[in-house]
Amino acid sequence: MELNEFTNTSSEKFLEILGIKPGSEKEKGEILAELTEHFDALILETVVDNLDQKLLAEFKKVHEESPDKLELWLQERASQIPGLASLIDRAISAEIEAIRSSTK
Repeated sequence: MELNEFTNTSSEKFLEILGIKPGSEKEKGEILAELTEHFDALILETVVDNLDQKLLAEFKKVHEESPDKLELWLQERASQIPGLASLIDRAISAEIEAIRSSTK
C-alpha cells in the first residue's frame, strides 16, 4: 500500500484491510488510536533511518519546533531522497501483511 493510499483510507476500510473487527465503537476508537501511533512510528523510523546527517538535523529541528509541519516537511523531502517514498510504501505494506497474518 502506498503512503498516499494509506493516509487517504477510511478507518473502517483500514480495519477491514487488516482483518480487524472491533466489537464496539469504543474498542474501534482504541484500536484506531493504537494503529495510528504504531504506523506513525513506523513511518518516522523508516524516514529517520534513511536521512543523511544534514537532513536528520533538519528533521529534528522541525520535529522539535513545529511538529505540526512535520508531515509537510516529510512530503517535500521524500522527493529529494532517492527511494524514500518506496521504502515507506514497503514498510507500510509489510506491516499491514504482518498484522493481517496475525489476525487470521
